[in-house]
Amino acid sequence: MNKILIGEMSWTDFQEKMKDTDLIIMPVGVLEEHGHHNPLGTDTHIAESAAYEVGKATNLPVAPVLPYGYTTNIINFAGTISLDPILYRDVLKSYCESFIKHGVKRILFINGHGGNTDILQMVSRDLFDKYECLCMYTQWWEVLPQINKEWGCTDHGGYFETSLMMAVNEKIIDMTKAKSLLIFNLPRKLNILMAGNSIMLELMFLQIYTIFKK
Repeated sequence: MNKILIGEMSWTDFQEKMKDTDLIIMPVGVLEEHGHHNPLGTDTHIAESAAYEVGKATNLPVAPVLPYGYTTNIINFAGTISLDPILYRDVLKSYCESFIKHGVKRILFINGHGGNTDILQMVSRDLFDKYECLCMYTQWWEVLPQINKEWGCTDHGGYFETSLMMAVNEKIIDMTKAKSLLIFNLPRKLNILMAGNSIMLELMFLQIYTIFKK
């Protein structure tokens, strides 16, 4: 029986798998708010599902998802959990090192949360410098626009992310609780100045809106 999920393999199954490949897929997510309608584990569910689909398509082993990450800008929303960035770096590095010990030489991170990106880059450098382990990462909001230029995925718990969650598991979404947010039309000059920080700006307005809505 060919298994993809490492968590479903026995230790001998994994040992045999490592004879065929030295690459594993590792999904990483976070636990944070995604609106009234989406679950706190949205980023984790999407990363885990995407990793599984890639694993099936490539016959590569998929590690259990790491469901905690780094998120501080929306920490005041109930249920949002953030690890200290240094701790998260150490945890992720240690998680990867355990696999490296058993023959892994390449890791593909499938990331579901933008706040993890910087730490993924640091861990990738750490593992290459120490073990010459080649690490790569991919993120759905960067991939989708490459497929269709109209899919500019800058929302948080909005159209695109909710659509992905519906594809992953629509049973854990409550669309009766979905709400529209205020639209802020920024001057063009300000938009240019904020280029690259649009998501952070959007989240800041989301916090302001939530505070006043209460």
